[in-house]
Amino acid sequence: MAFHGRAARVVVVGGGVGGLASAIDLAGLGVAVSLYERGPEIGGKLRQLAVADRVIDAGPTVLTMPWVFEGLFADAGTSLR
Repeated sequence: MAFHGRAARVVVVGGGVGGLASAIDLAGLGVAVSLYERGPEIGGKLRQLAVADRVIDAGPTVLTMPWVFEGLFADAGTSLR
């Protein structure tokens, strides 16, 4: 993929679910992707929190529309599992 004879490069701002999905999809197409997140970790709502001496999932307990994510990962040549 090229734009005006140059290799495609994209900056994705935000490492939440949408930003990560966009970055995976673009990278699967061969685009050079730089992902920037203002927080200390990527994941957005899909994150973990340290509580006392344990780490717990703080994001959604159910992944809605899993077929969308399965297709996204398959397009990128890998598996969601």
